Amino acid sequence: MMAHLRCSSILGAASRAGLRAALVACLAVLWTGCKSERSKHYEAAKRFRDQGQFEKAVEEFNAVIALEPNHIKSHYSLACVYRDDLDNPEKAIEHFRRVVEIDPQYAKAWRKLSECYQARGNQEAAIKALQDALTAGAFDDKPDEKEDVQHQIQLLLDKGGETGAASAPTTRAATPPPADDETSQE
Repeated sequence: MMAHLRCSSILGAASRAGLRAALVACLAVLWTGCKSERSKHYEAAKRFRDQGQFEKAVEEFNAVIALEPNHIKSHYSLACVYRDDLDNPEKAIEHFRRVVEIDPQYAKAWRKLSECYQARGNQEAAIKALQDALTAGAFDDKPDEKEDVQHQIQLLLDKGGETGAASAPTTRAATPPPADDETSQE
């Protein structure tokens, strides 16, 4: 509301010649307000997650996404909460897929997406996720991980049609959501 009032006063004071500059100023005010609101929700979500209040964390991460649909860290964190804390692999898959749509280079998200498919017994989708990651070049700057992913694909192919408990992920345990400096978004 405060940003709206500031924009009204900026536009009211603008002459026709200065209207463009006034509009730019209003957009800056609105963006700052949105970013501030987004930051509040994101910080609250992290706090709730750290306190084990996962449903509240989900609400806050979703509030961030409502303000900025491509907020990659919120999608990634939300996927991790669904996967690791709320045992909801379908929702985890939805958000890991969104992460790799936004940033096809996000190697950890590709691996976690594959792990979710494996946990659901969907070996084909798990293999495809890893192959898509390699195609997208997500591991090009990580030769050791790239080799590990190629090996993991081969292991999954060797398992054939096995499903259920035998198809549990062969990768490391769950990793925490990205650190604040892992992506450029807030």
